[in-house]
Amino acid sequence: MSLRDYLFEGYSRKLPENLDFSTSNSEEFEHLKSFPIMRGKQCLYIMDWTNLKISFIKGVEEMLGYALKEFNANVTGGFFHPDDKPIVEKIIRGAMDHLIYNTGDTKQIYHLMTYRIRKKNGEFIKVLRKSIGYKFDSQDIMTSSITLLTDISFMSNSNRVEWDLYIKDLDKEKLRRNIHKQFAGFFSLRELEIIKLIKEGLSSKMIANKIYLSPHTVKTHRRNIMKKIGGGNVTELLSFCHQNGII
Repeated sequence: MSLRDYLFEGYSRKLPENLDFSTSNSEEFEHLKSFPIMRGKQCLYIMDWTNLKISFIKGVEEMLGYALKEFNANVTGGFFHPDDKPIVEKIIRGAMDHLIYNTGDTKQIYHLMTYRIRKKNGEFIKVLRKSIGYKFDSQDIMTSSITLLTDISFMSNSNRVEWDLYIKDLDKEKLRRNIHKQFAGFFSLRELEIIKLIKEGLSSKMIANKIYLSPHTVKTHRRNIMKKIGGGNVTELLSFCHQNGII
C-alpha cells in the first residue's frame, strides 16, 4: 500500500458511489487565483477526495520548488522530515479514521498541524498547515479540502510536531482514543514505564532505583524518548503524550 493510500484511501471509500469522479473544471477555481498569499512563504492546494488528486495549487513552486505536474498526493503524503514522519502519519491517519467512523458536521472542521517538510532542493522548513473543508455533497460529506501551508521557520525553535482538530460537537475523548490507537507501539513498554515515572516527578536516579536499572541506562532511555518526539524538555514530553493519548 502506498503512503497516499495508507493516509487517505479510507476516507475516499466513505464517499457515495454516485459522485462525479471527473477532473475538476479549472474555471471553478478562478476566485482562488487572486487569493492573497505571501510569495515564497505560503502556498495552498485543494485535495479532491473523490479521486485522491490535487485539483488546484497556488504558490507551491515559489515556496517549495515543485512544478505543477510534480506536486501530487504522493508528494504531499511523503515530504515530511524523517524524524517527524512517523508522528505526522499517525496523527493524520487517526484524524482521518475519526472522520470515517464518526458522523458530524464536516462543514465546520479545521485541522492544524506544525511539522517540517522537504522542499524540492532538499532543504527542510517548518510549516503550519491549516486544512478546512472546501466542497461537500448533499449529505454534507466533505468531498474536497483546501490546505494553506505557511513557512514558520523564522519563528519556531522547536522541532516538535503539534496539532489541533476542531469539529462541531467533537467528542474529544473518542478522537483521543483514535489517535492513541495510532501511537500503539510508538514507545517501548520500558519507555512508557519511564515516562509514567517522569510524570510522577521522579529523577533519573530515583527511576533507576525503582525499576532496578542503572542510572546510565535510564538516561539512555530518556534520551531515546526525547529523540522520538523531536527533542524538548519534560513539559513538552508530557504535553506530547497527553495530546496523543499515550498517557
